[in-house]
Amino acid sequence: MIKTKGIIVPVDWNEDGVAVCFAVSTFDEDEYVLESRLSKEEMAALIREEVEVTGELRMKNGKKTILVSSINAKGRAVA
Repeated sequence: MIKTKGIIVPVDWNEDGVAVCFAVSTFDEDEYVLESRLSKEEMAALIREEVEVTGELRMKNGKKTILVSSINAKGRAVA
């Protein structure tokens, strides 16, 4: 289990330029791709927001990934 704080950032886009994959960029310059039950629209609404993410740390395709169990933004539970 991992708990980290950072900013939500897009990391992949579709052919229309819409963000389809998101990560949390931490204050110690790590980046974790997020696997979340939130929709792409819900995740996009969190871009540039400071969040606290809790979940299971995994390696997927050579990238650090968090299987999200919770996301808190500005003191409110989002996921």
